[in-house]
Amino acid sequence: MGINDGSGAGCPAPASQRMAGRVVTGAVAMALLLLVVPGHMSAQFANIVLGTGGDERPNPAVVINRKDPRNIVAASSPANRYRSVDSGKTWENSLITSTEGVGGSNVLASDRKGDLFNFHLSRNPATGRSEKIVCQVSKDNGMTWEEAGNSGTANVDVLHPAIGMNSRSGEFLLLWTQFDQYGSADDAHKSMIMLSQSKEGKKWSEPVRLTSSEGDCSNGDRTPRGGTAVVSRDGYMVAAWSQNERLFVDRSFNKGGTWLTNDIEIEKQPGGWSFDIPGLEETNGMPTLLIDKSSDRYAGSLYLIWADQRNGEDDTDIWFSRSLNYGDSWTSAMKINDNEKGSHQVMPAVAIDQTTGNLYIVYYDRRAYDDDQTDVYLAYSKDHGNTFSNVKISEAPFKTGTAPSLGDYIGIDASNGIVVPVWTRIDEGISSIIATVIKEADLTATTEAE
Repeated sequence: MGINDGSGAGCPAPASQRMAGRVVTGAVAMALLLLVVPGHMSAQFANIVLGTGGDERPNPAVVINRKDPRNIVAASSPANRYRSVDSGKTWENSLITSTEGVGGSNVLASDRKGDLFNFHLSRNPATGRSEKIVCQVSKDNGMTWEEAGNSGTANVDVLHPAIGMNSRSGEFLLLWTQFDQYGSADDAHKSMIMLSQSKEGKKWSEPVRLTSSEGDCSNGDRTPRGGTAVVSRDGYMVAAWSQNERLFVDRSFNKGGTWLTNDIEIEKQPGGWSFDIPGLEETNGMPTLLIDKSSDRYAGSLYLIWADQRNGEDDTDIWFSRSLNYGDSWTSAMKINDNEKGSHQVMPAVAIDQTTGNLYIVYYDRRAYDDDQTDVYLAYSKDHGNTFSNVKISEAPFKTGTAPSLGDYIGIDASNGIVVPVWTRIDEGISSIIATVIKEADLTATTEAE
């Protein structure tokens, strides 16, 4: 979904930090709490409260400006945007507005020129439906935003936008799940993964359907979800999603002119992308696809990350697979979380630092508790996914409840040796958007000290 350096609290912010437009500083936030977890060093990364008491499905996203890494922008549903120009030390909050309405599910991106992009669902005030995905652009480090264009189809519901980008050319791939009627139990109503292309987010191509098999509209595992896409430097395109307890990819070698007639099944996903976790209204293991654009021998490699329950309903894990041949074949699934069996790790979000090729995965984790208390962990790989290290990044656990929801996803971005995860925590029924800014050198030092 999109990435910081500062200090703050892992609990709800004081009122002075909650108001839109106010500046949030690490000095105001609660002091760092150190919790000893057997086998792992305590969290060493200060948690910043970006906002509190927002939407029931916050779905935070974050991006680091590729021209100026001191500039970080985050967003949460439905219409909250957070901006820093000093590497996350201070933040300015504002509200997202659009002539098409604002329906949340923000996705953030940056090109090499430093232009920032914010994609979000529209919201028809008459029907409450999200029928389009709006693209907004900022050319002044996120201070002001203008609508560039939008993609979608009238009289349908769209959900879960995802972006693939060639930052050199400014070319976008936009994916989403499209429903004839969201939530319908009527077998006549169908869902599918759709894709549209654009140059710089302005005019969008006519959407094309990628999924060869239609899904239902229940928004369960029979519905295709988690659609993500990548575009290589030379223009080949790959998209991935989950449906019916299986992971699929589709691809195009002629810049989207044609796609495969039959999707490639990568891996089984026991439990599917949608599963039940105690103390959570709902959660998921939706897949994310990345492409390595670094300059070493792994350039062009595809990486897929997801969660599933192949080890049992009481043991959800994060998994990783890699393809070195454009998706023809994939390595066997490798477990990312390094705990013993019998706990839940869910909702992974992943980023790659294209300056180094390092991979970073943020996820919710319950390894240390017998109840619903939850931490946040970061896994990272400095060898292109051959091995991973795990470190706790939340200052203190939080205890989930069936409301408010943690949402559908959390966010992370990485660039120039800076990693910024963002997530949702819940305290006494109030949700907060939390970020932490991590320097890669500090992350390595923390892990080596364990």
